[in-house]
Amino acid sequence: MKLIEYIIITAIALLSLVSCDSYLDKQPDDQLTIETVFENKTNMERWLAYIYTGIPKFYSYDGPDAIADELAPSVGWESQGFKAILYQNGNWTPSQGGVIGYWTTLPKLIRQAYIFIENAHALEDVSDTEVAYMKAECRFMIAYYHSLMVMNYGSIPIIEGAAVGTNASDMMLKQRKFYEVVDWIAEELEETAEQ
Repeated sequence: MKLIEYIIITAIALLSLVSCDSYLDKQPDDQLTIETVFENKTNMERWLAYIYTGIPKFYSYDGPDAIADELAPSVGWESQGFKAILYQNGNWTPSQGGVIGYWTTLPKLIRQAYIFIENAHALEDVSDTEVAYMKAECRFMIAYYHSLMVMNYGSIPIIEGAAVGTNASDMMLKQRKFYEVVDWIAEELEETAEQ
């Protein structure tokens, strides 16, 4: 008798575990997907605004312009963490990081711009003309960010759009010749200006 009760309880427990499978495989309601971002004007504009966050903040006490001779910060600022003093005194090492960190931020923003170009479309409160302007802004920002990187690093790869979910190994790009990158940037800026 106890064996039959044990078998029945085990069968019920196993059946209850099987039914949990579809219950747990639901998409969270509070997380946006690429599709939901581009179905809402506010979210689309936020995505575009994020692409602009890579524009350098010049004339700051620790920005790229502090490396040159336009700004002469006090040596006492070094104790407060201003990296510009390290550059000016020749005490900077690669392990300390740099004032200019374009290589860590700009490729990500370029990819975000390509995702915007690929997915943005007209909505009931966003016209085709507005979407075309937004896409032109993204193309300008892609070219601008490439120009910042080529001015600081010399020859760089031309970063092209990659689909969401692309493997990191597939996104490894080869370095292009300096003049190829400059010509590509000039061509992109001219085409964008015509839009």
